[in-house]
Amino acid sequence: MNLPYFDTVTRKLGPHPRVVLCGWEDREKVYRDLLHVPFGYMGNLRSPYGAEVFLSNLSHLPYVKQVLVVGNNGPLFDLLNNRVPPRHISVDNVEDIRYTFEIVEEPTEGFREYGERRSFDLKEPVAPEVYPSETDGFLFRGNDPQEIWCGLVEKIGKFGEVVQTRYGVWKELNGVLCCLTGLDFETPLEYMDYVEHFLGGKGEGERSYRYYDRIQYTLGSVEWGLKSKDNVRVVLPVWHREDIGMKNPPCLTQIFFNRVDRDLHVTATFRSHDIFRAWKYNVYALSEFVRTLCRRMGIFGRKTLSIYSQSAHIYCENWDEIRSILSKKGFIQDHFGNFLVEKGQIKHFDCRGNLVQTIKASSVREARQRLAPFVGRVDHGLYLGEVLARVYLMNESSEVDV
Repeated sequence: MNLPYFDTVTRKLGPHPRVVLCGWEDREKVYRDLLHVPFGYMGNLRSPYGAEVFLSNLSHLPYVKQVLVVGNNGPLFDLLNNRVPPRHISVDNVEDIRYTFEIVEEPTEGFREYGERRSFDLKEPVAPEVYPSETDGFLFRGNDPQEIWCGLVEKIGKFGEVVQTRYGVWKELNGVLCCLTGLDFETPLEYMDYVEHFLGGKGEGERSYRYYDRIQYTLGSVEWGLKSKDNVRVVLPVWHREDIGMKNPPCLTQIFFNRVDRDLHVTATFRSHDIFRAWKYNVYALSEFVRTLCRRMGIFGRKTLSIYSQSAHIYCENWDEIRSILSKKGFIQDHFGNFLVEKGQIKHFDCRGNLVQTIKASSVREARQRLAPFVGRVDHGLYLGEVLARVYLMNESSEVDV
């Protein structure tokens, strides 16, 4: 019979109503010491989950009626004697486990007759509303607003902290930076009205603020500043001091500009950002704003737009819709470059194919440590680990860049 958690099983001798549980002791030594004692399985607690894993195995062995405990098994006694519920597996009734089999702490010459076994079930935990993650500082990069939005929505749905606010309940990530490069995408028709309102001041609904009204009088100073060599001082303020007491203060607070030769880098900051309903409207409007500014000033180089959201959130009424949105899982270029893995050395290339460095490494551990600072994506790092194992441990050749 295959057990669902086999990691804790070290010996399988056959069906027998007695099993042995050793803690952190040497399992082979315990086995030799108990050669005179008949049992079916020997397991241990050497896992992060301790007693829960052992009980999961035990729940699939209905004929077991006695557990012989050898050594330190604190987690099991916490559960059975102190009725402490397990952390990782929900138990419907702890009493069913406490009295379903006999616990014997020391091996003796003769064991009492086995009692009647009461069945019990262990259930996998229900997925939490929020998974553990960092608390702030998230980066999304690409050149398609729709793809970035999908990844952002998925991230907030899985890892956003549930927060009760004056506006309702939302899931929130703090400190989210979305970087768009090129800005060569077209604005979908459904966002054009908002873009025109943003750029032309035609009104943005019944709001207590209008972005165009707040920035039109300082646009001239922005253009003048971008023509100077000290353009890192160019800041377009949107937030005013008196906004603190407003009912609906602006979410966009300021826009930073930095011109480097023919390139223009723009960063917009949002104090509060409804990602599900407002983010794409803001992105398409700001992108068109940057393109318009570049055309007017004759800036024909690369354009980038970074949007920093201090509170990136999704309201609870949109949570059900999150489940239907999945970011694309295709290949995404790591901006740190690519690697060609060979036995003993790894060649690091930039995204244009230029050799950046050659990293010497005699083992997987050394290669992993030396590569870590130059890997920018988790999926890239996982794939590199697979290739390193093939090349260094299985002596296979690496025929492709990774």
